[in-house]
Amino acid sequence: MKKASLIIAYILLSMHINAQHDHQQMSNDKPSTHGMLLFGSEDIYASHLPMFYSPHDYQVLLELTFSNEDKQKYIEHKKQHPNSPTYTIAPERFVLPDMINNPRPFKITVYQGHFERGGITILKDISVSIKHVVYFKKFNPKDAKIKTADYILFGNNKEQFLVHQISNKPDFEQIIEVKTSLQSFSEDQRYTILTLNRDNNSPIGVSGNTVMENNTSVQLLEQLYLEFNDLKN
Repeated sequence: MKKASLIIAYILLSMHINAQHDHQQMSNDKPSTHGMLLFGSEDIYASHLPMFYSPHDYQVLLELTFSNEDKQKYIEHKKQHPNSPTYTIAPERFVLPDMINNPRPFKITVYQGHFERGGITILKDISVSIKHVVYFKKFNPKDAKIKTADYILFGNNKEQFLVHQISNKPDFEQIIEVKTSLQSFSEDQRYTILTLNRDNNSPIGVSGNTVMENNTSVQLLEQLYLEFNDLKN
């Protein structure tokens, strides 16, 4: 019996070591600054600004936790600048999949506008943490390009958002605030995928149109971000 127990313990230890090795093999990116679009007022979300090369070849949607003071400053700034909906963050350098797999608090600087394109600093070196990972996908150049315009729908009872689901180059990133008939998302499923254009994979209009998909009514309110150049190649 003692010998059998030792064998089982050895097998479990080997499995643990192999699992750690596999995880390390999956995460061999170098630390980098992973810029993200920042949006939302009830809950605050961040969308990683992706590209099709390492270490930025990920589409990631996060719900972040701010301190009450920093959250209030961010929301007040948005209220004072209603015609400037684009906000971005420049986080401290880290390995993105490692941060997703083992979250820890990290420092960010918040900008009105794009942090690499003349954005204005509004909050500097504040600490945030990941409350939820809404969506995470690493791009695979072998994947077939999606031919329809598929969008990730997520949010809460008061605010919902659409983010274009990126597949393969060339592609685009589009983020839109919407109002939907969908009231909530579960702990197990924080988003749903809607196909809003079955004819081609191109941006959808945001002029107050209402569309229906999978019995879900989607009213397009405001475009927060649209980018082509970073996803050309």
